[in-house]
Amino acid sequence: MAATVIVALPSPAFADDGTFALEAPAGASSAWIEFEQAGLAPESLVVRARIDDSPWRALTLTQTTFGLHAALPIEEGRLQVTVVSAPGGSASSPDAAITVLDAADNVLASSSVRLRVPAASPAGGSSPQPAEVVPPAARAAGDVPGSSRSGWLAATGGPQAWGALLATAGMVVAGIIVLVSRARRSTIGA
Repeated sequence: MAATVIVALPSPAFADDGTFALEAPAGASSAWIEFEQAGLAPESLVVRARIDDSPWRALTLTQTTFGLHAALPIEEGRLQVTVVSAPGGSASSPDAAITVLDAADNVLASSSVRLRVPAASPAGGSSPQPAEVVPPAARAAGDVPGSSRSGWLAATGGPQAWGALLATAGMVVAGIIVLVSRARRSTIGA
């Protein structure tokens, strides 16, 4: 049933002001907000969230193995998350994910986008810059700041998979050659 709910929900909307949203269904109890990018520091982003028209709440980001995490209690409604660069923060391009859970920690809805967060001026400079969503076509072409990846293989991890496949095939061929060679020696010696 949870899979049906996830598929039925639309993708998050993303506005020009760095805000993206997801409809939290009935039974929603908490939401996890994740920003996945190696080396992303909690102080590099300013993240706020709200349900429907309630006041904005600043989220505390914690470091994880894959990036940053925030959790907040929520209820049914439109969950909005806004992301801006923190003063002095460097440019980043994390994958942002929202996961809505019920009281038993069952996933009710989830969605993700790739963000482009511009570098911010030092404290006291201009106002923070809102994040932008990276269109799927640009992700496939490797159009992500600071990324040398390109093409569909980079997006899927393909080069590593092909390398492993070729190495495995080479070992299988070498093993067959050794077995055939030993079999020939044993029939010649007999």
